[in-house]
Amino acid sequence: MIMKNWKRACISRLISKSLLKNKAGFCLALFLSACMNNAPPPTASHLQYAEAHGYKTTLADLQEGRELVLRKCEGCHSLYRFKKGSPEKWPAIMDSMSIQAKLTPRQDTLIRTYLIVVSGHLRDSLTAAKAMKAQKTP
Repeated sequence: MIMKNWKRACISRLISKSLLKNKAGFCLALFLSACMNNAPPPTASHLQYAEAHGYKTTLADLQEGRELVLRKCEGCHSLYRFKKGSPEKWPAIMDSMSIQAKLTPRQDTLIRTYLIVVSGHLRDSLTAAKAMKAQKTP
């Protein structure tokens, strides 16, 4: 996981100090670690989603796209926003941001594919979970 040194130091400090002895310190550490992990690592299910939707990619390419998102995008954009984008909106967003971020065509493709696949997979997973919950509720 790519994590800036100051973030790693903050988490380590919280863990090593007595802050975790109380609930507030534990919650703060949990919140900080959750904020830093909003670009999920690609899995086999992400690859299945990509293939089902016509994206020719590999797990290695999705991982490289994730690393580029963390390296090239996180500086200006908080990662929670990446999950809020829909697969349909990412192409237009990437068209404008690619130039500003000075991405190479390969970097643009890797980031674009990663964002579309992750957001689409998340949306489909949430939709499926809601449908299952609705079926269980009388």
